[in-house]
Amino acid sequence: MQLKSEVVRDLGGRAMDFRTDEVLSPSNEALQRVPSRLAVRYGIVPLAIEDDGGLLVAIEDTEAYDVLDELRMVIGCPVRARLAEGSRLKRAMREHYGIGADTLEV
Repeated sequence: MQLKSEVVRDLGGRAMDFRTDEVLSPSNEALQRVPSRLAVRYGIVPLAIEDDGGLLVAIEDTEAYDVLDELRMVIGCPVRARLAEGSRLKRAMREHYGIGADTLEV
């Protein structure tokens, strides 16, 4: 199961904190890569475009390999994930995607 081991290695096993962790300040390029409807659908917040062109995202469910794989296919680039709390993901979606994200269910 190569996908699972790749995702776990990328997750690094640490929880991110939306209040203090610098990496959770999404770049404009990352936000533009993932429309709000996809961010809400997949329950992710895009954080950064990495040197290899891959997308770094924050996600609550570390076992959501199907979500990460589907997102990878939809946006057409590698996707790497970091752990985040659900309430912080929702707050970040509202903050960075606006009122529309507030009305959609994750």
